[in-house]
Amino acid sequence: MPALPRLLPLRPARVPALRLYRLSPAEPVPEPLQADWEYGVDRLLSCCGDAETVLWEAPRARVLELRYCLAEAADAGAAGRPVSLTMIRTLLDARGRPIAWWQRSMARARAAAILLPASAAPNRSIYCVHAERAPLWETVQRLCSERYAAERAGETAAVARATGGAPLGALAAGA
Repeated sequence: MPALPRLLPLRPARVPALRLYRLSPAEPVPEPLQADWEYGVDRLLSCCGDAETVLWEAPRARVLELRYCLAEAADAGAAGRPVSLTMIRTLLDARGRPIAWWQRSMARARAAAILLPASAAPNRSIYCVHAERAPLWETVQRLCSERYAAERAGETAAVARATGGAPLGALAAGA
């Protein structure tokens, strides 16, 4: 029997480092993402309750809208090529927990767990627009959820300092 050929060791493909940027709701969709964002097909990843109706009927001032853009990290802190966009609309209760959560992310979709704080919302709709050049859904979801929790924890701590109260620890944990 002839000897089997020696296989080269597998090396993972080089994945560019990513940076997460927060966009204001008034900023346009970055041009390289526009076609996928506007004409891509939404895939419903998670649905519970009726997030769309709850958010539509809530006073506009109470609905928090956040937009995050993932871009390849560039040298000297410059923005690299945008690869993903996420829009989150949420309505929070008096303790800062999500009542309704609507999210649309551009990513390469596959089955994955929905991370906190979105999974804590009794009314949620989470969509993924498939884009070949985008990172995996798990990466987009993890980075956006961590950033959201950090921003909410910072806002809560600032309010607590201003009012002399203790910050709500459950907010950052998504409980």
